[in-house]
Amino acid sequence: MLPATSTTHQSDADNGIGWPLRGLAYGLAGIMIGIAVMLATPPLLSGSIAVAWLPGAPPFHADVVAVAILAGLALLTRDTAGALSRLLALALACLSIVSLFSFIRHPELQLAAELSASLSLSALWSGHMGPVVGIGALLTAARLYVPVSKRATIGNVPLGWSAAMTLVALSITLAIGALDILPQAANWTIHAAALPDGAVILLLLGAACAARTFHASPSIAPIQLLAGQSVVLIGGIIASFILWQANVASTSLPLVPALSFTACLVATYMIAGLIALAVRVMIQQRAMAEARAALQASNDLFEAAARSSRLGIWDWDLQTGDLLIVANYLQDRNDRSLLASRTTIAAFTELMHPDDQGMVMQRVNTALRQHKPYEAEFRIRRDNGVYIWVLARAEATRDETGKPVRMIGSLEDVDQIRRQMNELELQRQTLEEQSVKLAETAQALALARDAAETAHKAKSSFLAMMSHEIRTPMNGVLGMLSLIQRSEIEPALKRYAEVAHQSARDLLGLIDDILDVSKLEAGKLHIEAIDFDLRPSIDSVIALLTPRAKENGNQLILDIAEGVPEHVIGDPLRLRQILTNLVGNAVKFTEKGTVTVTITATPLQNGDFMLHCAIRDTGIGIAPEQQLTLFEPFTQADISMTRRYGGTGLGLTICKHLVHLMGGEIGVISAPGEGSTFWFTVRCREDVELTAKLGLQEARPQPAPPPANDASTLLPPRPIEADIADLVQQFDRLAGRKPQGGGGTGGGVTGH
Repeated sequence: MLPATSTTHQSDADNGIGWPLRGLAYGLAGIMIGIAVMLATPPLLSGSIAVAWLPGAPPFHADVVAVAILAGLALLTRDTAGALSRLLALALACLSIVSLFSFIRHPELQLAAELSASLSLSALWSGHMGPVVGIGALLTAARLYVPVSKRATIGNVPLGWSAAMTLVALSITLAIGALDILPQAANWTIHAAALPDGAVILLLLGAACAARTFHASPSIAPIQLLAGQSVVLIGGIIASFILWQANVASTSLPLVPALSFTACLVATYMIAGLIALAVRVMIQQRAMAEARAALQASNDLFEAAARSSRLGIWDWDLQTGDLLIVANYLQDRNDRSLLASRTTIAAFTELMHPDDQGMVMQRVNTALRQHKPYEAEFRIRRDNGVYIWVLARAEATRDETGKPVRMIGSLEDVDQIRRQMNELELQRQTLEEQSVKLAETAQALALARDAAETAHKAKSSFLAMMSHEIRTPMNGVLGMLSLIQRSEIEPALKRYAEVAHQSARDLLGLIDDILDVSKLEAGKLHIEAIDFDLRPSIDSVIALLTPRAKENGNQLILDIAEGVPEHVIGDPLRLRQILTNLVGNAVKFTEKGTVTVTITATPLQNGDFMLHCAIRDTGIGIAPEQQLTLFEPFTQADISMTRRYGGTGLGLTICKHLVHLMGGEIGVISAPGEGSTFWFTVRCREDVELTAKLGLQEARPQPAPPPANDASTLLPPRPIEADIADLVQQFDRLAGRKPQGGGGTGGGVTGH
């Protein structure tokens, strides 16, 4: 927001070009008051009526001192106390008039040498200020009595400058007479010699008024105008006094000098006025030219906008019915001239579509009656006979009695908008029909989804039930085959039993994989969070797969970093399942090579850590295009691998789901012939309490742990009779018979 303008800054004409010149005017006013004090000091201190420090030691003029003080105070208070300044100017005017009347009664001025040296009231006023200082003081009073102008204009600036230059000219005239520079009459020499103080005061007054008036602006008061007025006024006034002096010296008729002086003075002010008038006319012509140029530019802009836009204007005289329309889009497109047609409201109504005429007139009458803006959308016929949609808006102009006399408004082409609205309406209807069809399709898809979910649940339930039901007899088959392998039979039969046992174990693994996949798809497989020892769990997997690795001529190596926690919270069963699958695959696809299992850990916040497992082998490797589908169900790198190595392709899919459920990631880095590195991460938590308890027991002797890679030390051997007894009890439960006593069972088996 712009700051408000105070009363001390509201005048452009009086303030000149700003505070610097205004400050100069204040300084000159202060100097003038100081000179007045200096003029009054000698009579008050020494008692002498003469002012010795001025040329010719003129007498003290109390009225000149009063003029200086009143004018200086009026200048100083003009911006801050306008009423007081005008009151001081009024007092100055009264003093000037009194001095002029006093001079008329006593026209001669006396020198200080002719006056009494004694200080008295009559002596103070005996040498009064004379007509020149009186006229200058009266002109100053008139100038200061005029209120401060709010802005500079082409009238007040030249007028104020003329007054200031008149004061300067009067001062120079007195100075010429006092210094006896030019030839002049003896009476004028005596008169001017008595007023050097008046010359100084008039010069300061002229300079102060000029400082407040100066406003060199090309649009208000060009510098040429101010300079011309200064030369004309100063030269003309000085010339008037010189002419007066010459006539006084050359003729004894008093009327001739007066008339010559008056004629020269009038001519001077007329020339100054003509200069101001000429400059004013020039400025106004320039302003009118600029206004015409701006108006022409505005007209050109309006015509360009009218030609390129779809907007027109109209003016309807309600008294006469005349109508002015400026709308370029209503005419032929080949005509590039601006259409400004004058017609009548009746003729314009005939251009409207018959179905819209009644509505338009009704809205016009309603707007006029209710004093509201008019707005209507209707069809109008163009020059080519085609109807287009237009939007008319207008407001009524009323007279003093409130009667509407005109309606002025706009006429906008909305035909394209209406066509687009119609197209949008058709599209909306089409979208509504499509939305209905989509809703029906969505309902059908929802029913199909529900049916698919029901079928999926039925499939998952069936797979879970069947895998569970198949697992029970398969355990019996495995048990019986184990018993046959332990029996004393022929080597060929024992070999057959081993093959059958291995096939049954593979079938049981396949059933377990299918069960896990069904649980994962149904979202019923949950990850546990229990305390377990990490290293024994990993060692058990290595111990389990070491014999198979030795059969393929591989070396199975386990490398666990030192920073891996021993006691953790997680799901040991699923961790062993992932490791068994990945390490088993590495052993299966590697012959006479090395399989390295690397375990590291990365600490996280709040006791959590990320367990990193990498299984690196020197096997056949995997091609990059086959790695993209490696973790999809029932997928292997090559069909020939299924025939050679076996497998269903479910293991990696299960591993991927388990790793994601445990908050980790899984991936593979491989190249054909260079081996593979399967890696995965799982999020675990260190069991801090158990670690702290075990730390207190480190000093106690601990039994030696079993060898990590010796599978035979994992479980103690079990008697074959106990295995046979368990199998017989399972078969009895399946057959629906009650189990027999322990002795009968044992006896039957032993006898067998």
